[in-house]
Amino acid sequence: PLLCRGECGRPGHGVHDATTDPATVRALFAAAPWATGYGIACGRPPHHLIGVDLDTKADTDSTAALRHLALRHLFTIPETVVVLTPSGGRHLWLTGPPGVTVPNSASRLAPGIDIRGAGGYLVGPGSLTAHGIYRTTPGTGHLA
Repeated sequence: PLLCRGECGRPGHGVHDATTDPATVRALFAAAPWATGYGIACGRPPHHLIGVDLDTKADTDSTAALRHLALRHLFTIPETVVVLTPSGGRHLWLTGPPGVTVPNSASRLAPGIDIRGAGGYLVGPGSLTAHGIYRTTPGTGHLA
């Protein structure tokens, strides 16, 4: 059977219902007044948002692993929007290249580093879960 990807016009398709229309966003929250959070779709125009999810686990230092990858592959980790997760992890928000599909991955680059790209989403700042609130790091505000 074919899966609906939001073509039916009704909510309930997760990332496939993503919108930037303020009236639609307000209507979605009005339809679910109990909602305490929201997701931000990745890999879509205009920003082609890519999330680098740095997990915290007892045996993993994902921040050190990212720094090691940067040194090894000669890239700079830019200052950008950083969202602190309730578990102590961090989401780095980056602008992806237009015309390039960046896929989702889990620990493919290094243990504890997940990528959120096309078809994925990041939990939005201010979202409240049973574990706490997602918050932007003070002083961050420009998407790199």
